[in-house]
Amino acid sequence: MEDLNEVWSKSYYIKPVLLVCILIAFFIGIKFYKKEKSHLLFLIYALFSFITLLILDISTIKNGLSHKAHWVITETGNTILEISEFLIFFYYFLKILNIKLVKVLLKILVLPFITLTVFFFVKIFDPNFSQNQICAFSFKINVLEFFLLLFPCLIFFYNLFSKEASQTLRKSPSFWIITGIFFYCITSLPFLLVGDNLAFNNRELYDLMFAIHYTSLALLFLALAKAFQCKKSLTA
Repeated sequence: MEDLNEVWSKSYYIKPVLLVCILIAFFIGIKFYKKEKSHLLFLIYALFSFITLLILDISTIKNGLSHKAHWVITETGNTILEISEFLIFFYYFLKILNIKLVKVLLKILVLPFITLTVFFFVKIFDPNFSQNQICAFSFKINVLEFFLLLFPCLIFFYNLFSKEASQTLRKSPSFWIITGIFFYCITSLPFLLVGDNLAFNNRELYDLMFAIHYTSLALLFLALAKAFQCKKSLTA
């Protein structure tokens, strides 16, 4: 499909690579399935991510949509994916972090994220809410999500390296998963902090940084695939 090819070329063809990485993680997760809720949730995350990203690409090549309608569809899909991603990751953090105070803080941190996303869905259908505002609001949700995810990542690494021998890390599913999330966050945040401005003022740089964002997400799914192959429980 030439139109789809054009869409993927904007991400320097990292987007189809990302889709392949998601499928790799999903099928490896099926092959090495462990009967635990975290494993099932990560499989759902992989499948939902693949379907959502593919649908958004297909919607991009459909004719007849206004520019604002395209932004509404794209950012609605992205935000729904962000919500599921955030909640699944936070559920996982609650399972692997055994410090009571940290768990309480994590539950509190969920509230501003949910509040912001609900407000976004209220505003996105406001006819006076411009496409620039939709884009800026969506990026703010992303930035908040990744800053909130960094906090438990750092707590995890502090606990991990203060008590566990480094040679056992490659056998730890939680190490692979949290490393993937951490790299995903720190790599994407620079782009997300300026992305709403680049989207309308420097599209070439925007596409390049988006490709880097997709690369970090692809690496997250590969880390998830590695975690699936470990013999231990995903929370170990």
